[in-house]
Amino acid sequence: MIDAAKVMQLCLRHDIRDPAGLGDYSGRGRGDPSTRPADADRWIRTIAIPTTLSAAEFTWFGGASDPDRGVKEPFASPMMIPQVVIMDPAMTMETPLHLLLTTGMKAVDHAAERLASLESNPYNDAVSALALRQLSAGLKAIHRDPSDLAPRAEVQYGAFMSMCGSAAGVTVGVGHAIGHALGAHCGVPHGETSCTLLPSVMRWNAESNPERQALIAEALGVRDGDASRALAGLVVGLGLPTRLQDVGVKRDDFAAIAGKAMKDALTKNNPREVNSARDIEEILEMAW
Repeated sequence: MIDAAKVMQLCLRHDIRDPAGLGDYSGRGRGDPSTRPADADRWIRTIAIPTTLSAAEFTWFGGASDPDRGVKEPFASPMMIPQVVIMDPAMTMETPLHLLLTTGMKAVDHAAERLASLESNPYNDAVSALALRQLSAGLKAIHRDPSDLAPRAEVQYGAFMSMCGSAAGVTVGVGHAIGHALGAHCGVPHGETSCTLLPSVMRWNAESNPERQALIAEALGVRDGDASRALAGLVVGLGLPTRLQDVGVKRDDFAAIAGKAMKDALTKNNPREVNSARDIEEILEMAW
């Protein structure tokens, strides 16, 4: 819903009244979010009170899906950053448990793909590893006792930390790109795309970044360096869907999903080079 509010801000600023009008703004304005544009006084600003854990409230960009084309596109402006973020764990108490846990896995995805990046740096290593520790411990505690408020505060902090690496210029990779395509094409909720894809993305990448993946496994409490196994174990332990077939994705969709993911700019940031749509179909097959 926070991404939707961001795109609504864009529509209000530019008097956009139908999806076609958004075309001129797709993918633009991803520059320095600390720079106020000349029209800053003409934007309506927001205050964010998150009830889930996807952490959209900490970015200057938002995604919106076009159901007619089955694609998700990014929109961005420094003015889309909320002016205030109120992190109150009590506000998550009415959130359905499945939704809270799956969006928590989306935050895990943010941190894991950044920690796996070959472009990482000491700052990102620190904040992303801390995010994984906070999130995994907190999500497990919430799953055991949904009435306990303390771990909800812990995972809110972890979700915030999962986005901090982006401030150091470290981005996510093909897992997010496939998730964008999968969600828009098949209607899979964003958090469930992370549950079903992230372990397979790590397994596909493992030959390119084993030392990076060992950091992920360590942060999740697994000492053998197998990030894929550590992440899959976390998903299973939370009682969340583990396979694409669990969330209604059909093999017949793979070619279309892969084609759309290849057009996502994040695919270029992957630790292992993605050379063709066939590479993405290979990941989808692993996750099936």
